[in-house]
Amino acid sequence: MSEQRSDVLVLFGATGDLAHKKIFPALYSMVKRGSLTEPVVGIAYDDWTVEQLVERAHDGIEGALGKVDEAVFKKLAGLLRYVSGDYRSQETFDKLKEALDGYREAMACHLGDVTEYLDLQSRLTAAERVAAVAGSARRRRAAAEDLARLRRGDVIHVPTGRRSGLAVVLDPGIDPDGVARPLVATEGRWAGRLSVADFRGPVPVLGRLKLGKVTEHRVPKVRRDLASALASSGIAPPPRRILAISFKRDAATNLAARVRQRCHRSHAGRLDSMTFDAFAKSLVDRFGQALPERWRPRPDYELMFPNDTAFRGFLFQDVGTPPKAIGSYADLQAISIKTFERSLLVGSPLPVLGWPDPTVGQWAADRFWQSSLHEGKKTFLSFPMIGRLAELLLRVNPMARDALRLTYSHLFMDEFQAMLAM
Repeated sequence: MSEQRSDVLVLFGATGDLAHKKIFPALYSMVKRGSLTEPVVGIAYDDWTVEQLVERAHDGIEGALGKVDEAVFKKLAGLLRYVSGDYRSQETFDKLKEALDGYREAMACHLGDVTEYLDLQSRLTAAERVAAVAGSARRRRAAAEDLARLRRGDVIHVPTGRRSGLAVVLDPGIDPDGVARPLVATEGRWAGRLSVADFRGPVPVLGRLKLGKVTEHRVPKVRRDLASALASSGIAPPPRRILAISFKRDAATNLAARVRQRCHRSHAGRLDSMTFDAFAKSLVDRFGQALPERWRPRPDYELMFPNDTAFRGFLFQDVGTPPKAIGSYADLQAISIKTFERSLLVGSPLPVLGWPDPTVGQWAADRFWQSSLHEGKKTFLSFPMIGRLAELLLRVNPMARDALRLTYSHLFMDEFQAMLAM
């Protein structure tokens, strides 16, 4: 019996951590044994080129296996293709079809071929999009109906944004068209009008406060008194939120979508599903100015995406010669780029006061940090650096920790082992 072989290997999530650490090393080993000669088409959300995918594959293979046989890797690199896009988008599958056109005849099979699968996936994607739009419309309609029923003195909960928390209705605010924009005062001493956009679904009335005939919400003392009345009313807000952290954007999006499909909207609305990078950045954006001065970024910091070339230029040119008491320029040159980036720069928690007796590597890492944070007109940070600043923030700032504890009752972590490495 002749051996049946696949004609093309399609790899979804090709830029992800799993592909980087496990799949590319496995593909490399298959090429080395001669068991992989078919094209490998990678698909991911990232707007990459095939050259970037090849570089990512080489990095993963080197990290997993150590030494790389460049002749073998050249064969693997020649097999790699890349399609950028969201797997939920029809356009992505159209691009994949174009990438597979050269193999269409070979893919034909009496059991069905790849193009039939792609057509099915496209129809499912379109159906999911229609369902999502319908679900959003239902939630907005439910919020609009509840807002229209509010009365003066009703206490509600604003779920998100700067106005989040308990709020008391001062004026139902129904316009001639029947659209409600209630005037409220919140426990955060803010007063203003709300709309459907401030809510994710139904707006239940949690209780009532007794108000005077006239409430001058523009007077600061009145707003303080209303905030105090809300705080002492004994009215409890809905259950705390649930935080889910994933490494990849697709995983975070998929988790949120699945919860919406399987749970009632009042429960699904409590979930905040985000990537580790997005969560860390949200902490630094909100609480970054509470970091110790040595590690405090400017509020208008910008993101940077340094590569091996940038790190090499810093180590061998920009950083200069270390002090004699720390080491020599030869010691500096002996540090590999990967060791500097992964171990020295972001591989361990940041010391609050800096390294007291630094090695030459720690000295170079500190120079990179300080130049990125404080030198020049703006602060520039990479996502791994933001992650380290977020960890330092929670370590030294009890108020930030308490804010998270008060906000979230449960935490779910995708790829738990990878999280522990952070």
